[in-house]
Amino acid sequence: MYKNDSQIIEKIKAGGQARENALAYLYQNSELKKRILSLLFYTGAGENKYEEVLIESLIIFDRNVRNGKFEGSSSILTYIYSIAKYY
Repeated sequence: MYKNDSQIIEKIKAGGQARENALAYLYQNSELKKRILSLLFYTGAGENKYEEVLIESLIIFDRNVRNGKFEGSSSILTYIYSIAKYY
């Protein structure tokens, strides 16, 4: 659907349905799910916290993109994972 991270960032900044579609894409991303589940099992939180951690991480990511705090120095998945680590 998206060729690279910059397209996702562009859509989030555009707002509206484009933003919603980009966030839905990230929400359904299997690689992101695998990374966050791995983190939750490592920390002992377990799978039952997955939905909460993912949603909160995406909310923070979305806000950071729209406020210009996401610099793009890492991939989007790495950035969201790092947010999840501190949630």
